[in-house]
Amino acid sequence: MLSSTSADKEYFTRLYKQHHRSLYAYAYKKSKDQFIAEEITQTTFIKFWNHYQKTCIQPETPERLLFFITKALLVDHFRKRSTAISIEEALSEVESLPDNNSNHSEQLLRFEELVRSAAASLPERQKQIFEMKYFRQSKHEEIAAELKISRQTVKNLLGKAVKKVRKIAAQQFLHSFTSLL
Repeated sequence: MLSSTSADKEYFTRLYKQHHRSLYAYAYKKSKDQFIAEEITQTTFIKFWNHYQKTCIQPETPERLLFFITKALLVDHFRKRSTAISIEEALSEVESLPDNNSNHSEQLLRFEELVRSAAASLPERQKQIFEMKYFRQSKHEEIAAELKISRQTVKNLLGKAVKKVRKIAAQQFLHSFTSLL
């Protein structure tokens, strides 16, 4: 990375002052979440600065590049969020099944056992966050405060944990199902 001059810093500061509000408004409009909008806006400027430091080329239309970066970050955010369907939703679906099924509580217990077993194989930090979220029903903010990490880190690690739990639970389910045949 090249060292920055005061002219570079002035250029970046000017861009930040000119475009921060509009980038934040765009990110907020799309995400409907102040925290996410601020994170995406800050990350946009960091990515822009890193790109600028590597190339030392001032784009002719920096606002287009800034909005392009913001849009790409929003796409990444929504892609991650859509793949992290929560175990909570699956549990609530199972719990909402009619009670006229005599095996309902037994099935629920097997499902919970399957999820707990899958969660046990997670890396320690992911396991800790997963258990706090789904077994203690802690909110992202509470987890972040307790573990002294950012809310975004909680979201990222939780998303990875949910993907792994889904995969492991599906494998365990298939294994137990095929052994019955």
